[in-house]
Amino acid sequence: MESAQDIAARFAAKKGNLILDMYPTTKLMAVLCLLLASICSPHWCFGFIVFAVCTVLTAYAGKLTEYLKSMRIILILFVGLLTIVRAFFYTGDNLHYFLELGSLHMSWEGVASGLGMSSIVLSVTSPLLLTTKTTPVEDIVIALEHLGLSPTASFLVLSTFQMVPELKARSAVIQDSQKSRSIEVEGNLLVRAKAFFPMITPLVLSSFASTEEKSVALESRGFNYECNKTRIRVITDTPAQKRGRILMGVLTGLFCVVGGYFKWFA
Repeated sequence: MESAQDIAARFAAKKGNLILDMYPTTKLMAVLCLLLASICSPHWCFGFIVFAVCTVLTAYAGKLTEYLKSMRIILILFVGLLTIVRAFFYTGDNLHYFLELGSLHMSWEGVASGLGMSSIVLSVTSPLLLTTKTTPVEDIVIALEHLGLSPTASFLVLSTFQMVPELKARSAVIQDSQKSRSIEVEGNLLVRAKAFFPMITPLVLSSFASTEEKSVALESRGFNYECNKTRIRVITDTPAQKRGRILMGVLTGLFCVVGGYFKWFA
């Protein structure tokens, strides 16, 4: 006779999309491999190629708008500013300057150094955002449990990820209730500041109440009992993805050896 867990696994919903249906551990393995490869890559274009590939994959998964919205901030604050700062303040011998602004000089070596650091940033943030935009947090936590993470630690991880969205939604509810009482919450900076401070107390109190409700709900479901857990949400790994993760590790190791040689020793 099938157990409840087997029935849930049999009816686990597939989205029909290669990226959306990919096991979370495979995506996290790709993030780690790309991080190591970007550090050992001898050329700065590696990270930008990773960014382009991740953009295409995100578009295939139907999450392009959300992805580009987050990447826009990273491209401006980290890639753009980092490259400009390194270009002006890079020090070394035999530098080739191509722009002078008073006492500041921009060199090609500084631009290359900034692009190299930006490449590492893009190699990490691009696949990481791809993972977070195409994978529910609950699936990531379940995959971590399959790797041996305890249920208590997985609950803490899940609560941490959900904290900001919950606080944002709760603050929106409080603002709507203040509007219904004819309290000004929109306008210039001073008006927003006056409306913000009275909102802190109910926001904190509601957070404490929500935490208490979660603990009672978990206790009533036997969360702390040492037994096999039954889950409604089930994700399954496949032998093909397991072999793919091993292949990614081997290829990354070879790339790091060859790329590291040309970057630091050749």
